[in-house]
Amino acid sequence: MRFFIFLFIFFKKAALYFLHLTKNHSILASVSFGEKISLMCNILYKKQRKDNEKPIYDPDEFKEMLEREEPKLQGFFDELIASTNPQKKNFITNQQNKKNSF
Repeated sequence: MRFFIFLFIFFKKAALYFLHLTKNHSILASVSFGEKISLMCNILYKKQRKDNEKPIYDPDEFKEMLEREEPKLQGFFDELIASTNPQKKNFITNQQNKKNSF
């Protein structure tokens, strides 16, 4: 349950950050950030609840799984990482944020 609360809070913050970017820089995306969140949640629900698969804790493996399951999510994990503002953080913090992003 904590995991889903964490995901909700994280994605809410990430969505607000992305909206800020699109508003200020006129970034156009073929699939909206909210739609990508929905696609990712559907994938996770199917894999963990219906298929009884265990959660993936490796960030690279998680990214590959998302992109394999839904081509519209190509680069989405990178968007999530970028929303943590990595330019202003040290390497160790960025690695921790990458692991905590999912």
